Amino acid sequence: MRELTDSDHRKFGDALELVGGLCDIDSHKILRKSRDLKTSKSRHFLAYYMRMHTDLPFRLIGELMSKSHCTIIHSVSYVSNTSEYDSEYKSIKVAVDTVTSVNYSTLREDIMRNLKVSSTDESRCRYILELIKTTTDNSNEKLCATLV
Repeated sequence: MRELTDSDHRKFGDALELVGGLCDIDSHKILRKSRDLKTSKSRHFLAYYMRMHTDLPFRLIGELMSKSHCTIIHSVSYVSNTSEYDSEYKSIKVAVDTVTSVNYSTLREDIMRNLKVSSTDESRCRYILELIKTTTDNSNEKLCATLV
């Protein structure tokens, strides 16, 4: 049975900061036992991110988040289903889905800078999505240039 490694903990820390930035919440608050909407939404996206962008099974993601594997399954399903009809969930899910192939430590800094400057959720989402698209396009161009 697989156990958590230092690399898994680093990925989790990076995911925590990324999701905190996308959901406009301090990353350390995401893991608190709060039931307010902003915190619980952030926890759902953290579980979703970890499941979609790591090779960790539900059990280990639950261990990192101090939750049951059943809770992680529910969170992943909840994000997928809710994003079909909720525009805020959809925009955050798109950002989380898109961030896979980029170096998000630099992206994270840009996102955090934007969160401090932008005044509305809509402008934050628009900027973040454009930033991710630009970063992903640049990464793909560099990869293509390397292959040629």
